[in-house]
Amino acid sequence: CKLFGQIACKRTRLAAKQHFRCFKTAAPAGFAAAAVALKLAAHRLGHGRRNFRRARVICQAFAPDVVDHVNSMEKLDLPRALPPSLPPQLGLGSVVSLLPTDPDAFGYSLDRSKRFVEQHSCGPAVVRGLGTEWPSIQLWRFAQMVRDFGEAEFVLKRESFDSPELDCQLADYASYVRSDGLYHRNPLYVFHEMFNDDPCMEMLEDFETPMIVNDLFAFIEEHDPARPPYRWLLLGTKRSGTFVHQDPYGSVAWNANVVGYKRWVMLPPDIPKELVLANVEEHDTFGWFQNLENLMAQLSPEQRAQCVDFVAGPGDVVWVPSQWWHGVLNLSPWTVAITENIVPFVEETSPQLRRYVPKRMSDELKEQDPYFWGLLKQNVEGLVEE
Repeated sequence: CKLFGQIACKRTRLAAKQHFRCFKTAAPAGFAAAAVALKLAAHRLGHGRRNFRRARVICQAFAPDVVDHVNSMEKLDLPRALPPSLPPQLGLGSVVSLLPTDPDAFGYSLDRSKRFVEQHSCGPAVVRGLGTEWPSIQLWRFAQMVRDFGEAEFVLKRESFDSPELDCQLADYASYVRSDGLYHRNPLYVFHEMFNDDPCMEMLEDFETPMIVNDLFAFIEEHDPARPPYRWLLLGTKRSGTFVHQDPYGSVAWNANVVGYKRWVMLPPDIPKELVLANVEEHDTFGWFQNLENLMAQLSPEQRAQCVDFVAGPGDVVWVPSQWWHGVLNLSPWTVAITENIVPFVEETSPQLRRYVPKRMSDELKEQDPYFWGLLKQNVEGLVEE
């Protein structure tokens, strides 16, 4: 990174661009890796926008060094590819699978969603085909999305909450997906928080937020700094995904698969963190799925019967219950999904207005963000704990 800083001082933007054009013509596939990796080098130089742009040009000009670094990343051991699911003899449970027309399926009406919450919300569920009529099913395919949003910048998934956010143009990420991303053990993954701004403003019109339950987050303005992040756009290639975790604030989540297929594994909240993360390096999503059979062998038959392992396809909307462990692995060369976290409540108007929040969720909220819980108490009339 010091070398990049010295280069930035010695060479002009024009000279850097000339080197970049020569290299891009000679090695377009190698440039794909460099275009993504340069974001990391840029942020090492400093978080200012000026440094970011300067480093971007410099990294592109001297891409061979960056390509060597990226290509030295751990590659996938192809003979050890993952099986499609865990062996049935382990005795895992089955995910609740519903159709949009079922009377207790969330999505189309609050009445149905209330029945869903009463009957199924404590365990994993999926409504098959709920989003098949969304425009995004067609508009977010690989070629169309690159044409529409190729120059837009999206945020890559961070290694930890303390890591800096790394931006990447979608066209650069698409090049990476078609080249080096095919071979990396844990390919880079777009995890972009969606607000009413570009490019997301246009994309928010391409899908319908499922009608699930009343959401406490909705009482806080979207751009209020006190409101936690709650909605993300997820883009990835095969073997990328989300490392096993529990959602914050005791919230539940819906996750709509738009393009491609995802493998989901969920474990109940009472399984200790030390056991869930045993024998796996942090953020090694592929490695965690590889180790699943060993993990399941350490669970009791009762615990295994609560775990689920299933695949979600285009149009499927997954329900993630509060505090459930869940890991997600992309199975297709191009996958796109939207996910949103909510804090549900039950509203009663007789004899007076009361809004009930499950105690587990209110306890998590108060522990993780006391200020936000206080803000909710001020803004939500009749808020009480169950």
